[in-house]
Amino acid sequence: MINQVLHPSVTRWMLALVAASVMAFAPSTALAQQTLPNFDPSAFLDGHTVNCANFASQAQAQAVLRADPSDPNRLDRDGDGIACEGNRAPRDLIAVPRDFNPRDWVVTGQDLYTCADFLSQAEAQAVLRVDPRDLNRLDTNRNGVACEDDLRPPFSRYPVPR
Repeated sequence: MINQVLHPSVTRWMLALVAASVMAFAPSTALAQQTLPNFDPSAFLDGHTVNCANFASQAQAQAVLRADPSDPNRLDRDGDGIACEGNRAPRDLIAVPRDFNPRDWVVTGQDLYTCADFLSQAEAQAVLRVDPRDLNRLDTNRNGVACEDDLRPPFSRYPVPR
């Protein structure tokens, strides 16, 4: 038997393919992602200690989890990718992949990735939020939104201050 280790990006793409196959059969209402036009998750990042009670809705907490999937405040206590499940509507029930850490994608002084390397626009946005210098040129028009032409959900369209 040959013991072969797959590159992490290949493994992630394989998992995404399986997830997409499963999602194709799931009811669309169960996976709704609600946009919150007046909510900026950056106010809850960078060392701010928060808990589920700090958010007016589950979708707000999910936006913060999506912005920083490392979840330093443990908003996703059961690790299923959904933050503050007991909070009221509106809801964003598209799970944040817990095997994704945007800090792993930041390599000082190097341009290594393009939008196509991420499973979703939200992943690229999380990397931009961790390193707004944007050495990978994910935000080509410098408006604070990475890979905005990417149509693969979930999305995180909350701009990073530039």
